[in-house]
Amino acid sequence: MELRKRLLHPHYVAHALFASVYLIARFARPSWIQASGELQDHKSLLILLGLSAWKYAVSCTAEELVSVITLYCKTYSVIMLFSYGKPWWALIYGACWIGIFMLLPQPPYLGSSKVLELTLDSANKILRTADEQPKIVELDDDDEPLLDVPKAQYWVVLVYANWSVASRNFEAVLAQLSLKYDGKNVKFGKIDIEFYPTFAAKYGVSGEAAAFDLPTLILFKDGDEFKRLPELSSSKRAAKGKTSAPELSRKDAAKDTINRIGWNRSPVSD
Repeated sequence: MELRKRLLHPHYVAHALFASVYLIARFARPSWIQASGELQDHKSLLILLGLSAWKYAVSCTAEELVSVITLYCKTYSVIMLFSYGKPWWALIYGACWIGIFMLLPQPPYLGSSKVLELTLDSANKILRTADEQPKIVELDDDDEPLLDVPKAQYWVVLVYANWSVASRNFEAVLAQLSLKYDGKNVKFGKIDIEFYPTFAAKYGVSGEAAAFDLPTLILFKDGDEFKRLPELSSSKRAAKGKTSAPELSRKDAAKDTINRIGWNRSPVSD
């Protein structure tokens, strides 16, 4: 029931309907669909079905699956309109696509979650080491430190940006993990680097799309970084003193890029 409610959001409904326009027209066989172009159309449709089947197998969430398949269908529609000699139709279709995307952007995850939205101040409180804790703190009725975020040994923090589609898709995965593993010693949070760029700079997360840093998932233990996905690139590890490599080869740079794009975002990822 919750999944149905999430997928009935106007963003997903509008994009799904718009993505199906050409497919419906194609099977209605209007006069402008020429027999000479049908073979190419059939090949393109098979590629579309193959990509959709592959995405179904690897998608982590229903929102990601719907978003990517509708993207494939809209791209297929534009290509085939050009192929059938309808460039103006293709341009109008593309303009409408952009208009719908701007009017109805992808929403944040709308389901159940125990992930806390962190500010820079709250993030600093939970990630401080024992030596960095303030000397004077406000206490509650039980003489425990009064914090606006819970205290835990382990924190799993998602570093994201609202413009990043990959970040939006990963929110559902983190929500599933929080519902399953949230407890006294394990807490989940997320922080938007558009609002808190100093946090991103401190932990070496770039907000540039070409850096492939978003989303970044960092596991903190007792306030210190313990592990992260994707791992720091070789150049950033060298800058932090974790490696001594002075310069990256093209092979190493390509390997870094592949690892950063292809890390496993499913709930069972190690």
